[in-house]
Amino acid sequence: MLIETGMSLFETIDKWENRKIKKQIPNTKKKWLNNTLQFLSDAAFVLSNVSNAMNRIEGIKKFNDLKNAGFYVDYKNEILIPQKIVVKESYNSILETSNRLIIFYKQLRILFHPSIAKHLSNDKIEEIKNGLHVFINDTLKDFSFKEINKIK
Repeated sequence: MLIETGMSLFETIDKWENRKIKKQIPNTKKKWLNNTLQFLSDAAFVLSNVSNAMNRIEGIKKFNDLKNAGFYVDYKNEILIPQKIVVKESYNSILETSNRLIIFYKQLRILFHPSIAKHLSNDKIEEIKNGLHVFINDTLKDFSFKEINKIK
């Protein structure tokens, strides 16, 4: 879940920068209206990305049960057969999440590689690292690894 959230942060930063390049809203003659439209556009963008991340995190919470149901026959007031419990959509969702985790890990390795300074400015590197720092210290301050064991 931590990695998925971090991956979402990287994607949001990337999309945000590309979004700044392309003008998203029409320019009106009223400054207050331009500011309001820009604020609403920014808020919709952030909420959309947060919503997508939360949906993927919810899928991860179900992963362990789906994984277990896929590897052996279980019993919960009835016989649970893997072919009936783990549907193709669930499998594909977890496969997508797994691929995202691999990409995030590769991005972290690149970000902390000594040669990154040849490809990005020090300011950009520090901006990304500070974003991760804020994410780890502030966003996850209430996160508990112990609670993961309780999720079923």
